[in-house]
This record gives sequence, C-alpha cells and structure tokens, in this order.
Amino acid sequence: MNSFKQAVPIIAGAVAFAAIAATPFFAGAAQQTPSLKKAPLAAQIKEAPIYNQRLLNAPPQIKTQITQLRQVAVQQNWTFSIGYTTALDRSIEQLTGLKLPQPAELEAKMVSQNKFAIEALDLDRKYMIAKKFTLAPLPCTAGSASCSYESRMPAIRNQGGCGSCWAFTAMGAYEGTYRLRFNAVIDTSEQHIVSCAGAGSCAGGWWDPVFTWMLGTKVRSEAQTPYTASNGVCTPAPTGTYKAAAWGFVTVKAAVPTVAQLKSALVTHGPLAVAVRVTPAFQAYTAGVFNQNDTGWINHGVVIVGWDDAKGAWRIRNSWGTGWGENGYMWIKYGANSIGYAAAWVRPARQDLVLNPDLLRLIERNRLVLRPIG
Repeated sequence: MNSFKQAVPIIAGAVAFAAIAATPFFAGAAQQTPSLKKAPLAAQIKEAPIYNQRLLNAPPQIKTQITQLRQVAVQQNWTFSIGYTTALDRSIEQLTGLKLPQPAELEAKMVSQNKFAIEALDLDRKYMIAKKFTLAPLPCTAGSASCSYESRMPAIRNQGGCGSCWAFTAMGAYEGTYRLRFNAVIDTSEQHIVSCAGAGSCAGGWWDPVFTWMLGTKVRSEAQTPYTASNGVCTPAPTGTYKAAAWGFVTVKAAVPTVAQLKSALVTHGPLAVAVRVTPAFQAYTAGVFNQNDTGWINHGVVIVGWDDAKGAWRIRNSWGTGWGENGYMWIKYGANSIGYAAAWVRPARQDLVLNPDLLRLIERNRLVLRPIG
C-alpha cells in the first residue's frame, strides 16, 4: 500500500490515565509538568502509551495547546482524553475539506436522490435474483444495544495533508459495505476519486457526486492508482473494477438524523458516510467518549461503523492514520458536534457482474451526471 495512504500502527496496548490532582503521566512526579495534568473525568480513560511519549518531546506550542484544551475539558466536563496526536501536526484545513451545499439545496437533492434510490434498490434486488446471487444479511438489528462493523472494515487510511476526507469517507462506507455484503476485502483508490470523479479536490468536496459517479463508472483499486495526497491528473486508463448499484440519504432533512434513523440505516445498508464538526479538541482526541457540543460549521467527513447505547455513542472511523484516537477510531456521543449530518449509504454492485442495463436506463431517465463536465 502506498506510504501516504497506509497508516503507521501505534504501540499496541493502553495505560490508565492518572488523576489530575495527584498522579503524573509516568511514575515519578518529577516527570510531570503540572500544567499538563489531565482533567478529572479523564482519570479512568485508557489511551495508547505513544501519546504520553509524544507529549514529553512535544514543542512548546503543542504543550501550551494541550494545557489549554485540558483546562477547557475540566470546565466543560469532557469525557474524553486530550493528547498529542499526529493530527495536531497539521492544520484543520489540511485535515478536513468537506464542502456541503446550503440547506435548501441539500434538502432538494435529498428528496430527488431518495426517490431514485427506491427504484435503484428494487432494480438491484431483481438483478441479483436473476443472476442467482444473494446478499449476505447484516449482523445487527436496530434494537441491538450495541453494534460494530469495525472488525470488518479495512485498515485505517491516512489522507495526509490533502483535504480529501470526503473521498476517504465515501470509499470507507463503500469498502465496509462491500465486505459485509460480499465477504470480500477490497482496497479502492481514493486518488482515482480525487483526480477523476469531479466531486472535489484537495481543497474539498463531498460524497454525493462520488456515489453518483460510481453508478456508471468503475473505481480503480489502490494498486492501480496509488494515493499521492495531491489532486493528480485524471487518466483514462487503467479500467476500474468497483461500482455502485444504488445510494441514498438517511433523511431528507438538512439536519442530524435521529439516533433511530441512523441505526436503521446502519442495519439496513451498512457503514454510513456522515459529516461532523472538527475542532482542536477533536484533533487532540486520544480515547474515551467525545462529548464536545460545538455548533460551528460542519467541515469533515467520517464513517459511522457502529454504536453502543451504554456509552450513548457512535463508533466512527477517521482518515487521519492510527496516530489519532483509538487506532484511528473514536467514540462520539450521539449528536455531538453535529455527527451524522448529511448521512448517506451506498449499495455496492458485485464486481463480477456487468452494469445493470435497467439501472443505466433509470440513470438516463433521471438525467444523472455520471462523469465530470469539462
């Protein structure tokens, strides 16, 4: 796998946080700088040892930032730990890049797309029956207290300094659903998406035009077009392999879907492409349940892969490598930082089947644009 895309594993295992008023990062108070002590609610949270090691050698500005964030954590009763993640080595603009339509435009798109999705799903069902294929059932029900597709997801990716979160979100949802439905591990090319789908660039984009493009265009594998963390140049060859049969939104409102709506979509379709608000606290998340409630502009894409009602939280997959969060994943409180906004699902088509001719006629009838213009 390309070095830009491949996440560097962090040290396995975890160590307990120390209480803010008494215990230092490591045994021996001489190693603890008072200003870097952790918040009381983070005292029982476990995080990977690498974060403490990084903080000891961090530049002064990072230590100052961590100190300030931990002070806010105390004031706002955050239930997650703050540390020196690799995400803090980049700006939020480099790490994000989601560009959503305005609410009225988004809702109009949601209504038309979901009307199309109902027909496309029915066509896919009939096509699979005709070809004597059956979809594997998903392992969770909406009534489950917890559900996780994490073990079925591919390795964590790293978008680098390119604002291509939208491409990794789209492909993360697609790859996870593909494995759940067809029991096959695939690695699609985000670079092919960034360079050719007409859905965005390193300056930002989103998953709507990616999924629509995939209805009529086959996406290449990572081996065919490796990730370069750049806009790249679109080339007509090689021919790709992976396509979509249908896709739709979880709701037709420009708002965060309800917990019940998101759970229903997860158990019906698989991992979801969703938006979230990234802040410095989000950048510095190392473990626990993220419960910040920042209502600023939504700027990032991630994949919801499960939930836990005991935690009251979603399990999300990020594209910042394993040096952030819990090996690239996060627990985030239901509704925190607008998690779930613009949620969408995608139904992969089997790679060994030709594009459904009935689907192509439906696409033409709905005048969907499958390729970039110009």
